[in-house]
Order: sequence, then C-alpha cells, then structure tokens
Amino acid sequence: MRHKKHRGKLGRTPSHRKALLKNLTHALIEEERIVTTLAKAKAVRPFAEKLITLAKEKDLHRIRLVSDRLRLSKSFRPAQPPDIDSEDLDEDQKKVVFEPVTQRRDIRNVKKLFNVIGPRFKDRPGGYTRILRLSGRPSGKTGLMDNNDKHVVPSGFRMGDSAQMVVFELVERSSSE
Repeated sequence: MRHKKHRGKLGRTPSHRKALLKNLTHALIEEERIVTTLAKAKAVRPFAEKLITLAKEKDLHRIRLVSDRLRLSKSFRPAQPPDIDSEDLDEDQKKVVFEPVTQRRDIRNVKKLFNVIGPRFKDRPGGYTRILRLSGRPSGKTGLMDNNDKHVVPSGFRMGDSAQMVVFELVERSSSE
C-alpha cells in the first residue's frame, strides 16, 4: 500500500527522476528563479528546501551532505594531473571525465548555497521557495517578457500538452536580479 507516499513519479524511472530533481535544483540555485511545470516544481520543492536548511549553518559535515546530494555524477574527478599519460590508464580510467574544479557546476552551486543563499535565510524557519502559477489560456502565443527582457515567460500552459507552467523561485532573491 502506498499510504502517505505523496511524491509523484513524474513518468520517469527512479534514476531519471533523481537526475531531474538535481538538475532543477542546480538551476534554481544558479538563477534563483526558473520556469517549469507545476508537477516538477512541487516535486523539487522539498528537495531544494532541505538543502537550503542544511546550508543555513556552515560546517564540514553539512557541506559534505549537500555536495553529495547535489553531485551530478560520481564519475567526475578533478582535473587530470599533468604528469599522468593517457597511455598508462586502463579502459575504465579513460572513461572518467576530467574537468577543472572551478568549472564544475555542483561545486559552484554548493559554494553559492553556503556563502550566499544559506546566510540569506538564516533567520527564516522554512518556506524558502514559492510557486507562482502563470496566468493565461492554453494557446500558442508566448506571454510577457521578464523584467530584464532576457527570458520569455510562457503564457501559463505549455504548447504541446497544455501542462500548467509556473515560476519557481526563492522567496528572498538577490537585489541584482
């Protein structure tokens, strides 16, 4: 029986659903405001809010917990040391993707979470995100332009399947956005 199992499956396999939650959370941390469907926003909200709660206090254990939950792939490693030749590596080691540490999305977002977003919500006891439904009728026309005129906000329903579109954002956004 599925009593009290309120999280939706979103029509995806468990690994795909986990990747979707992580990617939407990364986008929310980076942009602090994203446009997505209502079902996805409701699924991401508890995951993102638990991470923000962990980021309110900065210690090594919490940093490791958050970085483990936001890690995109365990196959990523820091940049390959220059003294290792690719000829000396076996097949499994060649498949590992090496990426400079400063460019990794999950490391940048963990730093932003603990240095910017966590302190911003230090005195707030919860409810760090808000879901705003976009108004409009199901139609092919796009809606209004955002304040910065760089993002087109849909008219309320997605064109292909008429899914309800929402703005999913942090309650207290930075003043630069």
